[in-house]
Amino acid sequence: MQRSIGWMLLFGMAVTAVGLCGSVAQASVTGDTISIAFARDEPPGTAGCALASTDVAGAPGYATANWINETTNAGSDTKLTRDTLGVASTTNASLTWTSDNTWATEGRSEFTDAWTGADESLMTGYLDCSTFSEVQVTNLPADIAAGYSVVIYTLGGVPGRPAQYLANGNGPLFVLPGGPGNATTYYKHALTANYVQAIGDDPANGPDSYGNYIVFTGLTGDLDIQAFPNGGGTPRAAINAIQIVKNP
Repeated sequence: MQRSIGWMLLFGMAVTAVGLCGSVAQASVTGDTISIAFARDEPPGTAGCALASTDVAGAPGYATANWINETTNAGSDTKLTRDTLGVASTTNASLTWTSDNTWATEGRSEFTDAWTGADESLMTGYLDCSTFSEVQVTNLPADIAAGYSVVIYTLGGVPGRPAQYLANGNGPLFVLPGGPGNATTYYKHALTANYVQAIGDDPANGPDSYGNYIVFTGLTGDLDIQAFPNGGGTPRAAINAIQIVKNP
């Protein structure tokens, strides 16, 4: 299977969780999640950024092992792996995805050394969207489908390229990855702050949209994620990875 108000504010403030409705699920190596990393064949000409089953990666409160590695800009997969308390099991869930392209935050003459270890691998490859991307997961295990959250990791190769995301019609949530500023500042702050959750409620791409991941809560049934560019300039909608997190 294919498996200023800017950065000073961003990294000085506590970023609260986005709650569209329902309780907030927390995944971890002691949690329950289906975690999917895209564009694992990026950057081209290398071994790619695939994660080993034992690699633990993800934002605080969501870090997990047993990531599913997917390659290319469009495809499908079945029998998705679930991680429960650090133990892998096979589900009957199916995945499809489509995007304009794939790209990488490192190794494509963009930037280097923004992250370390498994988190560096997780945030290197991404689905790169200039028009529209969609990720769908069907036939989730019944106990997950009854109530879950979704984490979307969204770090592109260039700052200042805003995007918007919907999950099961909820949202949109808006992200300006990393916030404004030049590329050097953007990645130097990423070295110290790493994961920053965007609140996502600002379509004008202000401080509430600064970050590199968002969380939708209160979801049920099959999953449908849609991503679009948002705003002027050269907007893009990146998806490095997603996590489907069972409610506690």
